[in-house]
Amino acid sequence: MVVIGASFTAYSLATTANYKRLRVEIFQKTIEIEAEKINKIIAEDEKDDIIEKLLSIKPTQNSSVLLCVPDKDYIISGGVFTNGNKTDLLKNIPWDTDSDSFTYNNHKYRRFEYSMDNGWLLSVQIPENEMFTHMTRQNIIFSTIMEISFALILILVYLLISRFINAPIKNLTRGVTQIELGNLDMKIDINSKDEIGQLAGAFNKMTTDLKHSIEENAREREEKKRITTELSIAREIQVSLLKNNFMEFHARNEFDIFADMVPAKEVGGDLYDFFFIDNDNLAVVIADVSGKGIPASLFMVRTKTLINNILYDKSPKEVLEAVNKRLCKNNEACIFVTAIFGIYNVKTGKFTFVNAGHNPPLLKKKDGFFEYIRTNPQIVLAIMNDTEYREEEITLEKGDTLYFYTDGVTEAMNSGNELFGEDRLKDALNKYRSSFPNDLIYNIKNEVDNFANGTEQADDIAMLSLHINEDNQTERQISVNAELKHLNRVINFITAEIKKTDYEPEIQNKIEMAAEEIFTNIANYAYTNEAGKVNISISTASGLKITFEDNGKPFNPAEHPSPDLEKPLKDREIGGLGLFLVKQVMDKVEYTRENDKNILIISKK
Repeated sequence: MVVIGASFTAYSLATTANYKRLRVEIFQKTIEIEAEKINKIIAEDEKDDIIEKLLSIKPTQNSSVLLCVPDKDYIISGGVFTNGNKTDLLKNIPWDTDSDSFTYNNHKYRRFEYSMDNGWLLSVQIPENEMFTHMTRQNIIFSTIMEISFALILILVYLLISRFINAPIKNLTRGVTQIELGNLDMKIDINSKDEIGQLAGAFNKMTTDLKHSIEENAREREEKKRITTELSIAREIQVSLLKNNFMEFHARNEFDIFADMVPAKEVGGDLYDFFFIDNDNLAVVIADVSGKGIPASLFMVRTKTLINNILYDKSPKEVLEAVNKRLCKNNEACIFVTAIFGIYNVKTGKFTFVNAGHNPPLLKKKDGFFEYIRTNPQIVLAIMNDTEYREEEITLEKGDTLYFYTDGVTEAMNSGNELFGEDRLKDALNKYRSSFPNDLIYNIKNEVDNFANGTEQADDIAMLSLHINEDNQTERQISVNAELKHLNRVINFITAEIKKTDYEPEIQNKIEMAAEEIFTNIANYAYTNEAGKVNISISTASGLKITFEDNGKPFNPAEHPSPDLEKPLKDREIGGLGLFLVKQVMDKVEYTRENDKNILIISKK
């Protein structure tokens, strides 16, 4: 708009200057023509008629005509400038007769002259405002036309911009807003070929791709959810196939056995199993299927099923040879299995086993340390159809402990890609060598986790421990962190030992409730900043005695006042009912503080 106005102003000024120059030339030419006509007839007419004719040359209403004889300084007629006095001298005229323009009575005049043949000078003085009146009027008309034209052009430009630029931009903005609100079905309707049309097309394509991507991601999430659910069910099925209820084995006083498996994925390929072939022979197996995940778990189930079906009336050698032949059939994936399968005779203490390429077990003699049993590993299962296996035999005595594991233990890695290794495993076992199988396996898993320090588990982990009880062994113990997440482990340990007694089921349940109450109190209140250890031991030598030891702050539950059961519930102090229950269930509750330890003993006759 500013540019257009400036251009128009420059054009108007240039036009006005040219017009003025042209107008002056026209006046000059007109006067010359009229004077020339009169000059030709001077000789024929009378003097007065000639003067009258000369004085009649007035181009505008207020023009003034001066007729004079310059050589004689004589004015024939001076018009308004001499008040009609013909005797005035030319030098008395109030303006410069040689000038083309002058100012008189605050009015600007233009002077035009013509020299005649008889020596006369005709001078016509015209007011400038009258000279250019027509031009000013034309300028006003022209300016008005130009302004109207420019206004119309601007309106047209505005309409064109609104239609071809503003409207598409508004349309694009509305569409983008709808997309931002999540309406991915929105299509921006702009069909132009310019940049805005291309941008709208890009947005439409982006929206379509985004919608398809979201739908695909939703399908993938649903599929992943479905697979996760199926894998969770598969994990439950796999866990159910592995021994997780050890109660029937805890009832046997000759030995104590425990096992656990932690898959690297939802399901794993490691397996353990133990079961009685007859009343005196306990079959023990631990195996590791190559690979991980679903293929390994399926092959694991197949291996376990074959061992169970082929086992009876066969030696470890015969069992693995038969299982190997079956596994070699239809094994296009070339999956293999490392395994140790053995049979422990409770009466003789003989443990006869075959090692099919598996990690060597460790044995701790009664008063000794864990050491590796350096066997001669043979060919793994499912590779060669006609493999013959050799049996090996060791004798387990009272107080001995066997420990089996898969390579997920020794090949566990930390953030520095360092393996846990056989030496660390042996050191860890010896650190907890006095622990019974349940506690031993828990502590070893803890050592592996601490070593890995958050590094993702790369392989399945399975462990199995067999402890041969001594004849006079009437005490068991475990050590756990004082945390509620270990409550089930504590209760399972106590339940297994109580079931070996002759207490009625109702009494057994009450004892379990009392033990649960005490462990819960220790977990909640004994340690302030971080969880410490709780050592729990059970003795059945004469009646039942359960001992809880912790290094927490001193607390004597025996001194805690019993709640007043006669008061309304709302008037009683909070807490105390649990300890009251313990006192009611158990025959004796004893507390001592020794060596910065709380020692609480509950007894039942």
